Amino acid sequence: MKLRHWWQTLVSLLCICWIIAVPVRAIAAPRTVGAADDNGVVHIIRVGVGGDYSQLTDALAAAPAGAIIEILPGIQIGQWVIDRPLTLRGRHGAVLDGGGSGTTLTITASNVHVQGLNFQRTGMQPVDVAILVHAYAVTIESNRFERFMRGITIGDGAGVNGDAAYTIVRNNTLVGWPDGTLPERSIGIAVLKASAVRIELNTILAVQTGIAIDDAPRGVIRGNVIRATETAFVTPLLAGSPSVLGATATFFSAALCLPAASDVVFEQNTLEHNTTAIKLASSARMTIRQNLLRAQHADALLIHNSTGLLITDNRFHQNPRAVTIGGSGTVDIRQNRFTDNETTFILTTGDAVITVHHNDFIHNQKLLMRDIQAPTVAWEGNYWKQHVVADWWFRLRAQWVSQDQQGRTVLPYAIDGVVDPSPSLIPYYPDAQATNQQLLFMVIAWIGISLIALYRIWRLKGVL
Repeated sequence: MKLRHWWQTLVSLLCICWIIAVPVRAIAAPRTVGAADDNGVVHIIRVGVGGDYSQLTDALAAAPAGAIIEILPGIQIGQWVIDRPLTLRGRHGAVLDGGGSGTTLTITASNVHVQGLNFQRTGMQPVDVAILVHAYAVTIESNRFERFMRGITIGDGAGVNGDAAYTIVRNNTLVGWPDGTLPERSIGIAVLKASAVRIELNTILAVQTGIAIDDAPRGVIRGNVIRATETAFVTPLLAGSPSVLGATATFFSAALCLPAASDVVFEQNTLEHNTTAIKLASSARMTIRQNLLRAQHADALLIHNSTGLLITDNRFHQNPRAVTIGGSGTVDIRQNRFTDNETTFILTTGDAVITVHHNDFIHNQKLLMRDIQAPTVAWEGNYWKQHVVADWWFRLRAQWVSQDQQGRTVLPYAIDGVVDPSPSLIPYYPDAQATNQQLLFMVIAWIGISLIALYRIWRLKGVL
């Protein structure tokens, strides 16, 4: 019996040792999981204090294609190149510092993913970038950039391998200079001669230009927030100019316009407190929709020599100048809401074909300013609410004129040299302010009627 118990005890001890040893081996084994390379594993290489390598340069040299390089908390200083498909990600507190010189990270291989890192201190030359991309199908997301000349540049060779190979820049925060200084030619995100690029859900602050595009077809710019820049979005980027499309005569000089954006969608962005929100020159087939352009210091939208532009479903609010158009081309402005702008439209010399229809114009100080040789505008079906007394009288007369199902009347509306032959009596956007005013009027009217009734009752009682 004792021998049998001894044998059972030995077997139990061996089983316990085996159970403990398996996870220990798993922890101490080479950092490989999943399937990626020819051996069916993904290599995870940790860089920093306590990692596999202390320097990112050594890790990049050793990493096979498909590896994951994870930067541990701490600062890596230098400039690096990624020349094979891999993932570069950072733990909280991981910083790539360019040392104030040159470009920090250059990507020349496709299928690279950069995530969760803090980039700071690029060089101060116009060509110095925190991340420079010369490849397609690259994803840059959830990073933070500070003190850079250019945050991200998507250059030649990016996004040219078909619709499935979009280069994506998503959910990054780019703060050029937290102290508020705007270095000449500093840019948050630039796309230069690269197609099929998606720029989504980024926050860009304190740079001269937020997003710049030059010769970049099939791009999508969606859901970004851009504040405190000289220009939030511009196309084209003029090489060698002292500034990025100056807002004066430089902008309207055709000799300086280069082939720019085509087939680009710019939507659902918030542009606030910039000097100018959007500048477009020599652009074609662009759609600008569902954006908020609020409280710029000068212009919300500048357009010159651009054709096939659709400006729709945007909100222009409290801008000194909402829309300025010059040169040639075609511009369709429809179903936008213009509220509390100082000047809504400025038309400079040119022969552009401009249609403005089915928009809401509410409480703008001045509707139109134009040069002598400015293009004509076709106005139709817009909702007007500019002057309380004049609008009340217009609507009172329009009630006796036939209307269609959209509330448009054949009674023309004239203001500031603009004649809308078939204005709408119904706003295209819910007018909460108008509804509140109607409710207030009804309340005041009810109180007035009640006071008159009480007074009459008091008089009657006094007589009796």
